[in-house]
Amino acid sequence: MGRVYAINGIRQSDRETRTIHKLAGDDGCAYPETLASLTGLPISHYLFHHTLLPFFRAVQVGEPLSWRAVDQEFTVRASGHRANQLGAKVCPNCIDEDISFWGFSYWRRTHQLPGICTCPKHQTGLLRTKPNSPIKLLPQEALDSAEVLSPELYQLATENPTIKRYGEICLEFLGRERSISTIQIVSCLQQRARQLHIRSHAGVVGVHLHDIARNQAGGFWLNTHFPDIESKGSSSSLCRTYSSRKIAYATTYYALALALLYHSTDKAFVDLEAHGELNQAIHFQSSSKEIDSESKSNNPANLHRALSEFLRGTSVDQACKRHGAERPALERVLRVAAKHVLERRI
Repeated sequence: MGRVYAINGIRQSDRETRTIHKLAGDDGCAYPETLASLTGLPISHYLFHHTLLPFFRAVQVGEPLSWRAVDQEFTVRASGHRANQLGAKVCPNCIDEDISFWGFSYWRRTHQLPGICTCPKHQTGLLRTKPNSPIKLLPQEALDSAEVLSPELYQLATENPTIKRYGEICLEFLGRERSISTIQIVSCLQQRARQLHIRSHAGVVGVHLHDIARNQAGGFWLNTHFPDIESKGSSSSLCRTYSSRKIAYATTYYALALALLYHSTDKAFVDLEAHGELNQAIHFQSSSKEIDSESKSNNPANLHRALSEFLRGTSVDQACKRHGAERPALERVLRVAAKHVLERRI
């Protein structure tokens, strides 16, 4: 937006009253539609490459959504042009490089991700601009009044491995071409929690995820960006990320959960993708005639319930015992599903 105003000669003092809609003459459109039109980009391309929509909608209930095929009105209007109440963030080094190469600077999505305190490229601390409509300025125009983030935040962001991993995971979410279903991420988090003996649901003995958050990332950074973890504990949104399939929580909580449960961003997303493929394969194969013929001696409803239990992280033995399913029948479904996944990869 800042570039549009600058190119059209709108003075900084006039930008509060001269909205982008009035400039373009389309008061009835949402910001992304207007800006996409001005740049000549398809709306799906604009949303995927130039807004935070892929991050804010990274986890959704239902089938995964491809950002390259977005045309739903509700998605367009929830574009990811979210105003940060604390002001936008900038990197002085990026501004210098932009001006040297382009002649002007531009706002970077990666700097605006919640909880991000350093520039992913330069690993230097970000500056925070004043919150009064910084998006209507070029970054260099807002730099003079920008303030340094807390030195403690910067130190934690560069030295704490969990917080650094959180930033890497946020960047990965932002760059994904498709959203992730709650079923996929919940099954991944639950299984990982079981492996680490972390309480994943009621009745399971173990440490809570919010306790791990306090130990690994507690202090100023956690209290600044996730205040409900300290105030609500096991009732916080963080502890609901591996139990709720019907509600998608803020992406920041899923990013933090993955950062706490995995020591490697790559490992986290390898597991996450594996659960996505397994869920799709089981959904496809569990209704096939081949599987039905193999499980004639087993109650199909019990088998499906055992499958759902297994995908929530329960072992095969426990899932079968809990729902009265036969272990060989469940193993057969899993074998066929695994074969289907491997064949798709080849």
